[in-house]
Amino acid sequence: MRLPGLQRLILNDVLPGPDGAPTPCDGIAEDWFDSPEAMQAAFMSPEAQAVGADAATFLDLARLQTLIVSEQDVPLPVAP
Repeated sequence: MRLPGLQRLILNDVLPGPDGAPTPCDGIAEDWFDSPEAMQAAFMSPEAQAVGADAATFLDLARLQTLIVSEQDVPLPVAP
C-alpha cells in the first residue's frame, strides 16, 4: 500500500467454480498506476524492494504472474 504512485489496490479472492473444482490460483491482486512507467518506477522503489524481500512468506513465487493491461470501459445500454 506504500508503493509510490499507487492509485488503487484491489485484492480479489478466487471462489470455487460451480462444479467445486480447484482453481489455478487463490487470489488476484490489482495494483493501479497512471502508466506502465509509473508502475515500473514504483517496483524499483525501496518500498517495493522491501516487499520483494518478504514475498516468499506470503506468495507462491513459482506461480506468481504479472500482467500489464490496458483497461477498456464498455458502456452498458440503459434499460427502458
